[in-house]
Amino acid sequence: MGTNQNKKIMSDFGIQQALKELGLKDVNHGTSTGSHNFSNGELIASYSPVDGKLIGKVKASTKEDYEQVMSTATAAFPTKTNRYNDTPFIAARAFHKASPPSSPS
Repeated sequence: MGTNQNKKIMSDFGIQQALKELGLKDVNHGTSTGSHNFSNGELIASYSPVDGKLIGKVKASTKEDYEQVMSTATAAFPTKTNRYNDTPFIAARAFHKASPPSSPS
């Protein structure tokens, strides 16, 4: 597929307009509590498979970001027991701690 054909596909698809309507910026946060977006991790770049151009970047979540999201969620949905310490949350936290950090390709 030639470069001109790639540009036509991107133009016809409207990728730039789609990104704009989604509110994506050059650098975006990868962590959210639903009302607050933040991230303190390394930058990950995303490239178009059509022409290899940079689409945008996202800041990865850190362990501390994850803990902040979990604390916010726990506070938002109080129950008789602290759900943050219940089995599904313990499993999710264990998985997150065991997962090696991803490295940008």
